[in-house]
Amino acid sequence: MPMMQTQDLINAALSVRTTLRVTNINDNGTGSLRQVISSAAAGDIIVFDDKILPGIITLTSGSITIDKAITILGPGMDKLTISGNSSSRIFIVSGAAVTISGITFANGFDNIGSGGGAIFNEDGAALTLRNTSFNNNNAPIVGGAIANMASTANIENSTFIENSANFSGAIGNLSGTVNIKNSTLTNNSAAVNGGAFANDGTASILNSIFKNNIAGNNGGAFANQGTATVINCTFINNIAGSNGGAVANINSGTVNIFNSIFIGNFAANRGGAAANVDSGIISITNSTFTNNAAGNNDGAIANIDGGTVNTVNNTFTNNIP
Repeated sequence: MPMMQTQDLINAALSVRTTLRVTNINDNGTGSLRQVISSAAAGDIIVFDDKILPGIITLTSGSITIDKAITILGPGMDKLTISGNSSSRIFIVSGAAVTISGITFANGFDNIGSGGGAIFNEDGAALTLRNTSFNNNNAPIVGGAIANMASTANIENSTFIENSANFSGAIGNLSGTVNIKNSTLTNNSAAVNGGAFANDGTASILNSIFKNNIAGNNGGAFANQGTATVINCTFINNIAGSNGGAVANINSGTVNIFNSIFIGNFAANRGGAAANVDSGIISITNSTFTNNAAGNNDGAIANIDGGTVNTVNNTFTNNIP
């Protein structure tokens, strides 16, 4: 057989993907999600048998580690929930390119303390989440739903509801890159900074809604210490116990905001909608600020402690004071 034909056959064999099926809602054993993930090879696709749907898979023996490049195709957020049973994380994604869609992650708990109540993304992993929901997950320290550590997380068409942590109630980017697109983050809370999202790396947020999130200190919806771009986003009724009812740019962070809407956000101290704290740079362009309020000064935007604020072509209405 000619060498070229032999190589073509090898390449074809390597490119074959196997579809594996989860056939029950058990925590472990044959046909369980845990067993199927363990048995999967790089490139495999995991699906769920119709007979278990709608269903809830409750993890009772700890989190599941994914360290191979696999795709998990859920049947839809309303049809399948994976629960951490309020006792463990759900997934640890480690050093692999993983795509997950069509699943609700609920009641995950970071019992290790390194971050991520539902998912911890680590060691250079590339995680893509599409059409997923994260509900009532908790982390004692960072990332109530997701913590990203030196990795990449792409989040699309997803919802985050009532997740909580000390820092970053829903999503915490400890380092690496987080991209959020067409998603909604509602009723998440952080005891300190970033009621819904806190970024210490690189982040982009596009066409997303932050509503009714709360932080005990800065950034009721979003706290940034890294580099972030926010485009076409809406911030409604978020609350900060100190500065930046919706957005706080702290330390030496840089955040650029375009074409966004801020309505009814509140900060107990300064910057009802947004605050630049310390030496960072915040630039806001073509955005509207309506009915935002602060307990002390700067109902819309505050610049605190010598940073830089750039504003271009924005509209301000009924912000107090």
